[in-house]
Amino acid sequence: MHCLRQKYVMLSDGFKAEGRVSLGGATVGSDFGCQDGRFVNPQGNALVVERANITGNVFLNDCFHAVGRVSLGGARVGKELRIAPKKHTPGQQVWQQGQIRAPAPFS
Repeated sequence: MHCLRQKYVMLSDGFKAEGRVSLGGATVGSDFGCQDGRFVNPQGNALVVERANITGNVFLNDCFHAVGRVSLGGARVGKELRIAPKKHTPGQQVWQQGQIRAPAPFS
């Protein structure tokens, strides 16, 4: 079992992953950003942030691209959660939000 504790996590600015990227249960002391990040796993979860505790903002916007599911179930967001993918795979359930706790409205 791995435990991630970081100040910032930025998977952005051309970041690309094939397969599952998981930050499940991670603690991020400030922001988590995936602007202009590409996550590809057409057969399953592309990005998993379940039960993560992020004290700052979460940015899944500005050219965020997911092929596969993005799961945020049980995540806690301390500030703003921005979800605005430019692209996703048609016909797939892309967002699995579950019970996300965030003080600011989703945008």
